[in-house]
Amino acid sequence: FQKLACQHIPSHREVPSIEVRERRLSLDLEESTELAEAFGMGHQYALMLQQKAEQLLKKYPSYEVLRYNEREVLDALIDKEVINNGSIIETGMLNLYDHNYTLVYENNMTKCCDSPAIAEESIQFYRRNDVACSYRKVITEQGIKYVIIRTDGKLLKPINFLPVKLNLEL
Repeated sequence: FQKLACQHIPSHREVPSIEVRERRLSLDLEESTELAEAFGMGHQYALMLQQKAEQLLKKYPSYEVLRYNEREVLDALIDKEVINNGSIIETGMLNLYDHNYTLVYENNMTKCCDSPAIAEESIQFYRRNDVACSYRKVITEQGIKYVIIRTDGKLLKPINFLPVKLNLEL
């Protein structure tokens, strides 16, 4: 998926650029917000975010990029996996996870356009909705495709994208 989204794939450990770090945090926040809304807790989550933002602004009163801490990054990423796994268990969805993960992953891999015309139509749709983006040509196993990328690097769905149909009846 990283390759499809035209994102850097390092061959060894390295400090990601500021842009990559911002994109990863933005994607994480977007998915956490989606989970809060799915839990029916959008308002409560907004209050949690506000409180956390106030704490962070007190701790870091000015904008500056501090030293990258590889050990803490790894710890936080592992902790997030543990939390996600706990959420899957506590919602009783463990038996649904593997099958639906495959469905979501395969569906995400279809977030590309077959032609520049569809990519351009998609770009126009997003621009009408005040989303700045562009498209890039990528070479996949299926041939030449076009992906729509938001300015922060997130891969966007083309206008003809079909959402995944999750299976809740396993």
